[in-house]
Amino acid sequence: MPKQPDGCLKRFLVTLLSVSLIVAVIGFAVYQRIGGSPGVKRRLANMALSGTQKRMLEYRPDGISEQEIRDTISAVRKANDHPEAVDLLALYRILDEYNRRFRGSKPSTNEMLSYLQQLRETILESGE
Repeated sequence: MPKQPDGCLKRFLVTLLSVSLIVAVIGFAVYQRIGGSPGVKRRLANMALSGTQKRMLEYRPDGISEQEIRDTISAVRKANDHPEAVDLLALYRILDEYNRRFRGSKPSTNEMLSYLQQLRETILESGE
């Protein structure tokens, strides 16, 4: 009969379980710290806004000022800091549509104005 390892598998499983438990506890603590599910959704929306703002500024049409883009994104981001102040589904739809449609290309001034207006319309209330 072959010799059994001296508890190697047992030690490995205990270590794996311990590490998994620690990671789960830390993950849960972070999840609660950022506000649970609504907090995660708002944080993801802010990250998507940041990426889209960068793309809008990079491919900005001449008829739109950088400040107008920054002000619009800032207003949406500020409203997003308050629960229920932004229609997140509409915001995600608008950001996704913009990013798909103008990937690597410059929108016209009218198209950019339309998207900025749609972003402003996602704000449901002042949030203050």
